Amino acid sequence: MLRRLLDIIFPRSCYSCGKTLAKEEDLFCSKCQKQMLYKQDWDDNPLILCKQVRAVYIYAFYNYAEKALKNFKFLQHYNTGLKLSKHFAQAVARQDFAQDVDYVLSVPMWKADQRHRGFNQAEVLAKIIAQKLQVPYDGDTFVKIRRTLPQHRLSQSRRQENIRNAFALKDKEKFKDKKVLLVDDVVTTGATIAECTRVLSQCEGIQIFVSSLSKVVYM
Repeated sequence: MLRRLLDIIFPRSCYSCGKTLAKEEDLFCSKCQKQMLYKQDWDDNPLILCKQVRAVYIYAFYNYAEKALKNFKFLQHYNTGLKLSKHFAQAVARQDFAQDVDYVLSVPMWKADQRHRGFNQAEVLAKIIAQKLQVPYDGDTFVKIRRTLPQHRLSQSRRQENIRNAFALKDKEKFKDKKVLLVDDVVTTGATIAECTRVLSQCEGIQIFVSSLSKVVYM
């Protein structure tokens, strides 16, 4: 009753097209939701740089969810992030690899940056996916060991230099012969994910799946 009253006074609109949402819709209208194809990104993919990376899955293209993603990533709209995470988790759970995952990881943030923002948006996504898949989330073994400049402010060539050697594994045995899902919120050039998978591939026998909420050329 309260939800219906609030919808009348403050009608909710689609984050993509601006259309007023129906009662059963959330964040996006049904039409836009259908256009957010769950893409299996294979050909000429810059993220598949080592044999341990088995596949890359992208949930939605940036232009359909730009407002929601920016609110989550840059304006600290945590509730928007939770709703996006639930959409994302449902999409990931439908993929063939989902039943084989042993651990879910997120692209880590520098601790001071995370305290300033209040949360790591990739971690929010990863934890909800882990709950959906009913597998452990590990946020302690794969860590960021130095501060970097914000990637979205850099040119494509500087991004690789900026992120090089920024991550480390505390325990290389933890993911030995395991299948891990690495989660990020938005992929642009793929430099951060490529560096993450390079470090994770130091674990013997590891298989890495990568999933991102969205893929863009530049933020």
